[in-house]
Amino acid sequence: MSENTYNTIIVGGGIAGLTSAAYISRAGQKVLLIEKNGECGGLVNSFVHDGFHFDAGVRALEDAGIIFPMLKDMGIQLDVVKSNVSLGLGNEILQIEDLNSLIKYQDLLKNTFPESEGEID
Repeated sequence: MSENTYNTIIVGGGIAGLTSAAYISRAGQKVLLIEKNGECGGLVNSFVHDGFHFDAGVRALEDAGIIFPMLKDMGIQLDVVKSNVSLGLGNEILQIEDLNSLIKYQDLLKNTFPESEGEID
């Protein structure tokens, strides 16, 4: 096999492309990963807006139970810091911890916008 010959060519460096490339490469195959953007990650990335840093997408994958078993299988040890979610409305800030927090958010909306209680429900 020449230097520029690949067993697999993957188009797209999102989470699926990166995962595929990692597993195929680990199996000893030569892989070429092509990504149109300047950075890999696809929807699992981050962005800055008005000086605030936002994660985009990884929370759903983490909560689905996909990420940690895959990292363990790949032998990748990663320090993870839980990213808490908070909602702000006026001067009130509500920490979202579980589904019960959504009831608190509903109450906050009803207190702030009593005329819209039916729509909030």
